[in-house]
Amino acid sequence: MFLLFHVAFCQASDGRHAEAEKGYAEAIAVGEKVYGPDRSQTRSAMRQRVRSLTALARHDEAETLALDLLARATRDRGDGSEAVQLSRAALVEVYEAWGRPEEAAKWK
Repeated sequence: MFLLFHVAFCQASDGRHAEAEKGYAEAIAVGEKVYGPDRSQTRSAMRQRVRSLTALARHDEAETLALDLLARATRDRGDGSEAVQLSRAALVEVYEAWGRPEEAAKWK
């Protein structure tokens, strides 16, 4: 999982979000199988995939994944946790990029 994540991270850093998104998807699948759906390693890959989907203007997919990420973080860490704050920030990024500031404001 870590190798998949780091390769995808490098691809995203290089602006190659289509490749990175696929790598993050694979890292998530491995993370869910090895660590479980709510673990921080899995959620980290999900957050990065949300960013790549957003960069690709695939906002509907990014929103769905970000909402799933938020639910997982809340379930695993609790509402006031840093994991939940990071998940909310990812959702805000999606809505801002999508041109939906009123939705973004709900999660700030």
